[in-house]
Amino acid sequence: METRSCRGAVRKEKIQVSSRQELIRLLLRSAAGLSSDMRDILSAIGQGHTRAKLALDIYVHRIRAAIGGMAAVLGGVDAVVFTAGVGENSGEVRAGACRGLEFAGLRLDEKANTKPCLDQDIARVDSKVRVLVIKAQEEWAIARECSRMTQSRRPSAVAGS
Repeated sequence: METRSCRGAVRKEKIQVSSRQELIRLLLRSAAGLSSDMRDILSAIGQGHTRAKLALDIYVHRIRAAIGGMAAVLGGVDAVVFTAGVGENSGEVRAGACRGLEFAGLRLDEKANTKPCLDQDIARVDSKVRVLVIKAQEEWAIARECSRMTQSRRPSAVAGS
């Protein structure tokens, strides 16, 4: 119910959302009734905040739906990768996202999930699908993009000069 009202508000108020990530933050903030920061949402859940629990449920449902959709299109899944802020730091989100994917052969090691080291496989040994926590390296992506942009803006050498 809450997600429909959030989406309806975006359409009705003609709120401009420039990215999918911005839309997710808007929906999380609206559903939770407090913040779009997952740390705040998880803390509020610990204090019994029911709307924060709803926001988490919506968030992990969307992740599971995306994984399931990709698995259907690709004919299976070799690995699920968690990275960046929430993916690297939230065992609750990783567990929620993996819950229900056992049919695809995914078996999460709950103990490894609670305290993963970065760049670690947190799937059980008998899992057919690897579950990886990978440290994001945004700095490298930014550096590559800056280099690409500066290379494309250089004037080309004039023939014969």
